[in-house]
Amino acid sequence: MLLAALLALACVGAEWRLRQLGFWFPPLELRVPWRSAAEDRAMLTGIHACELDPLTLWSPRRGGGAGALSGVNELGGLGELPPRDRDPGRARIALFGDAQVAGTELAPPERLSALLRERLSAAGTEVELVAAAVDDFTLAQGRALWRGRAREWRPDVAIVCFSGRNEFVPARGAPDLVKLEALATWTGGEATFGYRMRLAHLARLAGAACSGAWIESRESAFVGAQLEMAASNGSGTFAWPGKRRMAPPEYRRCFEEWGAELAQQRTSLVALAIQAPRGEQPPLPILEGYARAAIEAAKALGATVVDPRAALGDPVAEWSAPGGRLTATGHARVAAALVPVLLPLLAARREGSKP
Repeated sequence: MLLAALLALACVGAEWRLRQLGFWFPPLELRVPWRSAAEDRAMLTGIHACELDPLTLWSPRRGGGAGALSGVNELGGLGELPPRDRDPGRARIALFGDAQVAGTELAPPERLSALLRERLSAAGTEVELVAAAVDDFTLAQGRALWRGRAREWRPDVAIVCFSGRNEFVPARGAPDLVKLEALATWTGGEATFGYRMRLAHLARLAGAACSGAWIESRESAFVGAQLEMAASNGSGTFAWPGKRRMAPPEYRRCFEEWGAELAQQRTSLVALAIQAPRGEQPPLPILEGYARAAIEAAKALGATVVDPRAALGDPVAEWSAPGGRLTATGHARVAAALVPVLLPLLAARREGSKP
């Protein structure tokens, strides 16, 4: 009996020590594809534009590799980041969002982040931009990025724009919030020994996935696949019964929680709600639900809401590319809608900071 008790105690102690070292088998919620089975493996072999990330599930690959974007900063956004230490003479704005505001397919001067800096400067307000908008990110991933990395830049204003185009798609296994909560518990946002062991295991399986056949038939979360999926299974409608990466109620709750966290750090929230363009094919009425959830959450928080529909105007083809991404004209018009809102907001913050 005593021997059995000692053996049990030794096992518990050994497991505790292994967990302290980070050797912790992934929780059940993470034993599913993080992005998709094929893409998870492709990220490990460097033929994907992203890599697995212990904080946000995945993030854009830095430092080259097949398909990697140029100019990716340590937050996953595009463009150089300012130093963490603040310049007292400059306001600081952080931009969080998905492909709508990241501007991946645009030249750097055409992106929203560059246009805001240029137009605010022309209006007499010098600002630093923290570009943290990432293609294919959901609101849940944006919040995880804020919590684990971006808050160190201490912005005066955070512009948040997640259009619902990634949130509405069917979940791969568990929804994003469940995966991210499990990931935070497992890794704490750092690449522990157990995390690396999981990647090593995936790497052994990667060969079969990383082939021409995978490139041709990959299970992706990119825009084209999302639209094809919505057309075939009806996931772009409110009535679709399946599990999404983020359902609208989860989206609103996450938005409100993030807004409260921003307020605690004295960062003003600006919710940018870009509606789905009229006549989009296939129609995605669910996107209106996400825009409405963002607006309602921001209003409940007393935050600023910017609806750029009037600024975007017609014809839709001038500002919206296939799949709903904003064109260079779209970025310019959204910047034009934001600047008149940001100027008094930044001025009020500047006045409030004076002794």
